[in-house]
Amino acid sequence: MDKSVILEYMDAKALEKEIEEDLREIWNSATVSDKVKGSNPDFPYNSQSFCIHGVDGDRIDRTREKILNEQLSKARQIRIEGEKVFDSAPLRIQRIIRLRIMQKLHWSEVADEMGGDTTGESARAEFKRWLKKK
Repeated sequence: MDKSVILEYMDAKALEKEIEEDLREIWNSATVSDKVKGSNPDFPYNSQSFCIHGVDGDRIDRTREKILNEQLSKARQIRIEGEKVFDSAPLRIQRIIRLRIMQKLHWSEVADEMGGDTTGESARAEFKRWLKKK
């Protein structure tokens, strides 16, 4: 297991969200709409207007979409690897990871949340010892 997965987890998670937003933007920029007229299929054949929406495939930047999908795949893989590492950690370390890495709290705040005799320095040392075992 590579320690960098743990450190890259939050960046990978954030990158996933950003890339998904970029992909939505690509598809939204290719969305087209139009109004058409039609009638009821049954009597009385009243004329109606309908608004139709779709995607113009020619307006999609396929190269950029492909690159973004590849980046998204890599970010997801790192996130999944990080979650596997977190899941295999003891519960106390999982709490430290959640507080320090995921919630980005300072070590003193981690200690406050952990309670008991935990100090910021002891939580940091415990986390570092666990990392060395990995």
